[in-house]
Amino acid sequence: MSTTMRTRRIGAAGIDIRLLLITVEGILNNHALAVGHYQRLFGRDVTEPELATRTKAHLKRVILAILGKPEENED
Repeated sequence: MSTTMRTRRIGAAGIDIRLLLITVEGILNNHALAVGHYQRLFGRDVTEPELATRTKAHLKRVILAILGKPEENED
């Protein structure tokens, strides 16, 4: 992972890659633990297929935005 991050020059802007990984993990963990929020805001659980797909796409866009990468350039 470190090699990939260096290759893509993620740390070139002065971003500490180790802290970035903790930050991204925190974002993902928050969604995994936010069962009550999903129930209140969407009336269903995040494991429901349509909402899971929507959430995954949202998280991908957010994380790519944090990394400064356009979505269409990513796998």
